Amino acid sequence: MNHAVVITVTFRGGTVGTYAFDKDRVVIGREESADIFLDNPAVSRQHACLELTESAVRIRDLASVNGTAVNGESVSICEVHDRDVVEIGKFQLHLLVPSSPRSALGGAKNLTPSPEATLEAGP
Repeated sequence: MNHAVVITVTFRGGTVGTYAFDKDRVVIGREESADIFLDNPAVSRQHACLELTESAVRIRDLASVNGTAVNGESVSICEVHDRDVVEIGKFQLHLLVPSSPRSALGGAKNLTPSPEATLEAGP
């Protein structure tokens, strides 16, 4: 069983969308097929991914142009924890990594993001 992770995406202090995943790999980027679609020129098509394993949750930068940061520190790959903030372009991804992965979601997988989750964010 993998860790479940809940991600709240914010832009300029406002919530864009909330996502919940417990699959092995979650792609974040400007490409519409990304699991988390961030429509902004500062975000690469496939910018970063979250890797969920039995023992850890990691963020991996996918050779993006503008980089990825965790809690203000630039990273290429980094283990992330509950309440960490991942910065991609002008977006902040607030992570919730429950200690009991399925308990927080009731076993749900890939909850549908809110309609606002793909709103274009201007400069």
